[in-house]
Formats: sequence, structure tokens, C-alpha cells
Amino acid sequence: LRSLANLAVNEANARPIWTATKVSLVNASELAWPGDRKCRKYALGTLANLSSHEANTGPMWAATQAALVNASQLVSAADRTCREHALQTLANLAVDEANVGPIWIATGAALINASQLASSDDRQCMEYALQTLANLSEKTAHQGSMWIAAQAVLVTASHFFM
Repeated sequence: LRSLANLAVNEANARPIWTATKVSLVNASELAWPGDRKCRKYALGTLANLSSHEANTGPMWAATQAALVNASQLVSAADRTCREHALQTLANLAVDEANVGPIWIATGAALINASQLASSDDRQCMEYALQTLANLSEKTAHQGSMWIAAQAVLVTASHFFM
């Protein structure tokens, strides 16, 4: 899986890799046993790399929704990289207008929680969560509900990053 994650960075490989491995990647990203963390981490890293290519942003959400929602809510410090990759994938998928409403509905609470992580070790997770919220807010009919749900986080974040 580590090699696959590295190959997925190349745009020419992105669509063929997604087509050939989506079931295996989704299954690996949902592994729950602590001994499977490394496998889950590389599967989620591969999804993050694949989602960074425009050709994959549309078709990926439906197949990865459950895995991304679950991984974005992992709380263990040992799962930080998995959470980071899931949030990065969500940020990438949130640029596709067809994904915006479903992503907000499925992950809104998880994004708000991740954007409030206090540990400096979680800074990258927090940045991906805020980037996802930013991407969603650009295109969504849910802007009113987003503001109501996320206003305290966004106001706090605006002071934090200045």
C-alpha cells in the first residue's frame, strides 16, 4: 500500500489506480484492529493522493463516504495520521460541487470537532478540517446552517491563524 500511495501522486496514474483498487483501498481504510493501523494509514494516504486529482473527485465520495467519516472521527493519538489523511481527502473532495451537500451533511459535526483540536500535534488535522469547511462554504446551499454550526470555530480560527 505504501508503494500505491507513492504512485497515486502521479496524475497519469490516478484514475487507473482508483478504478483498479477502489474496493481494496476502501476495505483497507476501514480496518479497525489496532494492529492494522499501518495498513489503514497507507490506504487513507493513497485515498488522499488520489483525491487530489480532479478526475477522481467526483466518483470517490460515494465509495469512500463511510470510511472517511469514520476515520475523520478517530480520537486516539496513534490514529492522528489516519485522521489527517481522511480530512485531507475530504478537503480535496469538497471542491467538487456534486459532493458539497453530501459531505456537509455527513461530516459537518466531525469537521467542526476536528477544527477545534487543541494539541499542537493536531495542527495539520485542524488545517484540513478548516480547509474542508472553506471549500464547502464556497459552493453550498447549506451556508446558513454552516454558519450557525461553525461560527464559534471560524471566529476562533480567524484569530488563531492571524
